[in-house]
Amino acid sequence: MEKVDRRVRRTHRLLREALISLSMEYGYDAVSIKAITDRADVAYVTFFRHFRDKDDLLNQMLSEIVNEVENAARTSDLFTEGVYIFQQVQSNADLYRILITQPGTNRVLQQLKQKLVNHLRKHCMPLFQPGAPLPPELALHYSVMSLIALVEWWLEHDLCYSPEQMSRYYQHLITSVLKGGAPVLMTIPNDSAPDKRNA
Repeated sequence: MEKVDRRVRRTHRLLREALISLSMEYGYDAVSIKAITDRADVAYVTFFRHFRDKDDLLNQMLSEIVNEVENAARTSDLFTEGVYIFQQVQSNADLYRILITQPGTNRVLQQLKQKLVNHLRKHCMPLFQPGAPLPPELALHYSVMSLIALVEWWLEHDLCYSPEQMSRYYQHLITSVLKGGAPVLMTIPNDSAPDKRNA
């Protein structure tokens, strides 16, 4: 059984690496399943034993990351969770560049947004203040869109801040909205200059 599991994990890894490298070279829309299996040196029919299509492959990659974030969130505060999120983005930067910036990934991106909304609903509901001017569901969706916008900006600027710095900004946006107020301009501390050592 362990030998079979190792073989499955290896097949998944090869297919994922092939999807990412081909998408970075040619664009996600242009990548076919045949190209993925050729690059991975995996039989074409084998792909469909594991995934429905390339969207399913991309979605499963992201689902694993979201699950890791959720597991970390059970024992951490919002700042620590934010650091973990941005560390994951940093470690999987090409994957997120494909998801956020390339045509053809909208269905997977929408699924990711819903996963993140569900995650915030589960872990951030205690932050809501009675009588807050924003309905909780609106605040949750706004918070997720803010997080995705932060990730997109960070990628576009070559990960110019550290995960810890990005987490400060994420925490500020999330808590200000979930507590019922609009985000306010914040003073950036002196130690928050772009730090490319963490890029």
